[in-house]
Amino acid sequence: MQGINSAVRSPVHTEISPLQRAAETLLDPSRPQSSPAKEGKGLKVIVGSSISFAVVITLALILQIYLGAPQVPPHGVVTSDNPVCSQIGVNIMQRGGTAVDAAIAAMFCLGVVHPHNSGLGGGGVMLVHSHMTMKSDVFNFLSSAPSAATGDMLNNNPTKGKFVAVPGELKGLRQAYDTFGSLSWADLVKPAADLARNGFKVSKDL
Repeated sequence: MQGINSAVRSPVHTEISPLQRAAETLLDPSRPQSSPAKEGKGLKVIVGSSISFAVVITLALILQIYLGAPQVPPHGVVTSDNPVCSQIGVNIMQRGGTAVDAAIAAMFCLGVVHPHNSGLGGGGVMLVHSHMTMKSDVFNFLSSAPSAATGDMLNNNPTKGKFVAVPGELKGLRQAYDTFGSLSWADLVKPAADLARNGFKVSKDL
């Protein structure tokens, strides 16, 4: 029993961290202070660990930015003159189409529901920027003058038909699709074709 009591009553030695020792010294100035060498060593360990952790996190972020998957939402936003066409563009992207696919489908839709503002009889310009390559492509499909047009025809009162420009929209959309499209061309045309076949609610603008 004497041996057991001695074992129970024997003092327990615990390791005290430098920060805990400093806090106890501030609360009780009468406590003996540890040597500056030991406290300095503990502080160096803390500072070194913090710096190492910060360096590792920074390197991980850099590798993620340059080598990891792009942090881009799988779906985007589509805006147009008509909410039906905007929704068609969103549906195209939700099916796995690219932003160019969505734009083409929305433009076909506008040609049906807003033919006075957009349609295959016109032209346009499309700017496509890739966040992966950080490059931009421009597709210029503005309407062009007919081949029979001349530089001085406005002064000679020519045949009225020579003033009619050649539409470039369909060709330009196809060029953009061949470069950046992913769904089938029929998938992009079908929503607008369904509207033309089944009808749609006429907007105030139309």
